[in-house]
Amino acid sequence: MICYSDYKANTTKFTAHLERFKRIVLLNGKYVNIANKNRRTHKDIWVYITRTLAIFGWLAFSLALLVSSYAAPDTNYGLDRYHEVDIRDYWLTPLTGYLYIILWISALSSYLCLLIDHFRNRRKSDNKHFNLILLLLISIAWLSYILIDIKQ
Repeated sequence: MICYSDYKANTTKFTAHLERFKRIVLLNGKYVNIANKNRRTHKDIWVYITRTLAIFGWLAFSLALLVSSYAAPDTNYGLDRYHEVDIRDYWLTPLTGYLYIILWISALSSYLCLLIDHFRNRRKSDNKHFNLILLLLISIAWLSYILIDIKQ
């Protein structure tokens, strides 16, 4: 006669066995436990592409900062007005065109990097790339500022 405690013990063992079996899959003809195993053995080409795009985007943004320091209008200080120094109060058109292109390249590279990461990253522990979101937002805001400021 089987008592209730034997039945309970056997049922618990059976459910534990089932839970263990759910984590075992057939991989290349072998049963592999994937419960706590990182299956990413090496970095694929997309990791290198996103890193390259991110570095290229930030370098383009740094170049845009340099170009904007030459293209932007000069600051009109009181001492300059007192000494009657000529102040340029307009954007230099050729450099502004280059600045506009460089900012679009920076925004595009960060957007492509975010797009690749959206389709590639599936884990909660994967990097969120807040720096690329920041780069994209700053580039778009700066492009908008240039367009509004030049039209005036």
